[in-house]
Amino acid sequence: MRIRLGATVLALVVSLTGLATGGDPAHARQPSPTYSTADPGVPIVPLADADSVSFDVSPMSARVGGRLVFAGYTDATGNEPWVSDGTPAGTRMLRDIVPGGDGSSLTGFITFRGAVYFGARTPGLGIELWVTDGTEAGTRPLADLNPGEPDSRPSGFTIAGDRLYFAAAQAGRGVELWSTNGTDGLNLTDIVPGPVGSAPYGLMAHGDKVVFGGTLDADKAIRKPFVSDGTVAGTFRLDQMDARVDLKVGSFAPLADGGVVFAAGDARSGQELWRTDAALTRADGLIDIRLGADGSGPRRLTAWNGRVWFSARTDDAGVELWSTDGTEAGTRLFRDFHPGTASGYPGGFVPAGDRMFFSVADPAAGEELWVLSGGTARLVHDVRPGPDPSYAYPVALVGERLLFNAEDAAGNGEPWLTNGTTTLKVADLRADGGSGPFGVGVLGTTVIASTAVDRLTARLVAFELDRAQLQVTAKRRYPHKAAAKRRIRLSVQVGAPALVPTGDVVVTRGSKVVGRATLVNGTARVRLTKRLKPGRHRLTVRFLGGSGLRPSEPVTLTIKVRKARRR
Repeated sequence: MRIRLGATVLALVVSLTGLATGGDPAHARQPSPTYSTADPGVPIVPLADADSVSFDVSPMSARVGGRLVFAGYTDATGNEPWVSDGTPAGTRMLRDIVPGGDGSSLTGFITFRGAVYFGARTPGLGIELWVTDGTEAGTRPLADLNPGEPDSRPSGFTIAGDRLYFAAAQAGRGVELWSTNGTDGLNLTDIVPGPVGSAPYGLMAHGDKVVFGGTLDADKAIRKPFVSDGTVAGTFRLDQMDARVDLKVGSFAPLADGGVVFAAGDARSGQELWRTDAALTRADGLIDIRLGADGSGPRRLTAWNGRVWFSARTDDAGVELWSTDGTEAGTRLFRDFHPGTASGYPGGFVPAGDRMFFSVADPAAGEELWVLSGGTARLVHDVRPGPDPSYAYPVALVGERLLFNAEDAAGNGEPWLTNGTTTLKVADLRADGGSGPFGVGVLGTTVIASTAVDRLTARLVAFELDRAQLQVTAKRRYPHKAAAKRRIRLSVQVGAPALVPTGDVVVTRGSKVVGRATLVNGTARVRLTKRLKPGRHRLTVRFLGGSGLRPSEPVTLTIKVRKARRR
């Protein structure tokens, strides 16, 4: 071995290490370096000025043309429609319907046949039906359903089949059911003729029909379940076979057998479960969970995995998680999360494929986020360790991940993200009391949210959840034999916030692809398929995108292929 004059001490140490191992310094074992993109975390992009501004993004939002239309508020304009594509340049007020600070009293927001429908107030028209295509020129009033200054106040927008249904008021008819297919004008279904109206509420789509609750008297005390196809002939009450006339209807959910389950009650049994037949011709009581006039009060009926899930109260278990398949025998308590008469108060049910997220309290962890899968419920993450509650509550589903609000150990409420296994805090947006978010809309993998700056002001931000991080592990040097036999391998790990990515990784040299592999559990073992000649080679590694993630920034590395030894 030769050591030239002027060689550094480091070079000498490396050379001596090679001698100590009985080989050439080039063959001395060296750690494989890791090359990576910068960890993006969750990029947070401010979209609008935080000075005296707040935004009501959800549920007052709808998507059209790759943008989110929502209700926004400023002191200068009041409540008006806004639009955002998730970038600062693409976020603006859509139209100042009522100039000045009073605002246009927005209601609704639903996407139907390439446009967003909503209610808005204008001087001389009251609150009436509007439509927008996401542009200022395409934002216009659709109809003055209640002519003149009085409001029609459209609400309860629901799509069933090829029609959009909603409730609206009209002089002489009260609040009744309306519908449109978007092309042939508006159709009125006058269920209760005269000025009282049926006051439809709780509209739920069921095939090409809507199921809803309606009233039959002027003081709205008698409420009944109805079904309608948008015509007078196709609209009828579902409980005509039952003698009780003081039924009070709550929420609805579809059953796997084609029927509908809903909460309803009277003076004898209180609020309990009822159901319709599959043909939607009649309704009958399903089960009396809690005997007596108080009732079990079923709430938050949510269809998932062939059953309907809900909270209900019993004297022995308090308010806990129940489910039903639409039969009395198939209606049962799932779990007493807070044993004894204390209550777990389950809520915030969010179906997510073969899982369902929800919040519930138990004695060990307090109120936290849980997930139900395969018939088993488990705690997702104890955000605030111990029995103190974090008040975790689901906000929005983003692909396979759930955004939720929770309070940390300091009591600050901030946004969190989970895939059911990995959970992380998105950011600390506000140190003194938490930021929320309290309004959320989703555009692909970008979450647009309103977050608190202080007690009086808020700002609109975008959480970009589509960024991937690459880590590439590779040797510095490879023997000529390995290159000749295509045995050069790279290990590539792709990470993203609370997500195990899927997709392909490619390796290029110049413009040529020299290796490709598919991720398995977030890791790809890439074997180069091209022979590399002796010398230095600059390689570029990219993740092509997948699982809702955009293609990654490239990672570049240089490897050296040694010359073959002469014998």
